[in-house]
Amino acid sequence: MATTKAKDERKRKRKRKEEESNVEKRAKVDDESNYQQGEEDEQAKIVLLGKEILESKKNYNNITALIRLAEDFERGNVETAMLANVVLCRIFGNLLEAGGLTYKRSLSEKEAVRVEWLKARLADFKSILISLLLRDDDLASTALTLAMKVLQAEGEHLQDKEFYVFPKAFLEQIVRALIKTENTDAPSEFLQKFVDEYDDIRYFTHQAIKYV
Repeated sequence: MATTKAKDERKRKRKRKEEESNVEKRAKVDDESNYQQGEEDEQAKIVLLGKEILESKKNYNNITALIRLAEDFERGNVETAMLANVVLCRIFGNLLEAGGLTYKRSLSEKEAVRVEWLKARLADFKSILISLLLRDDDLASTALTLAMKVLQAEGEHLQDKEFYVFPKAFLEQIVRALIKTENTDAPSEFLQKFVDEYDDIRYFTHQAIKYV
């Protein structure tokens, strides 16, 4: 009789452990599902913010929100942060091409203030890219690609009508970061894809190295 009771007790304990284990597994699945859903919602939000900026000047304040998301690597939101960086790169490329960061005599005081504000936000964005170049993971390579796209857009659309103006200051920041970084891939990529391919980048890179 005692043996039967002991067996029944063991069965109840085993069943209780299985039930607890199943509850833990379901909770884990729910947590992962909620996390993925939250991340997808955040990424959809980023895309929407970018779309609204391109649709109307009244949505330019969205740029501030995107910059906060772009630098949010501390919480481990790497994919979300990089998406924000990619969207910002596209936005500033479009703004530079449209002359949105260029001063003109015909600008009203309000428009001039807007240009000044956009230039400050572009500087914030470039600072994020520079900080990413200092990382020792794959993000440095992505940041290099985005930084060079910004450099190209500045070179094409922020130049004087009569003289070609190369964005030397930003290139110097890039070169300085690539010299400091412990990442070996990004500097090699910079040399192969840009320094070896483009005469102006090669020339101004050598100039930048002298200062750095």
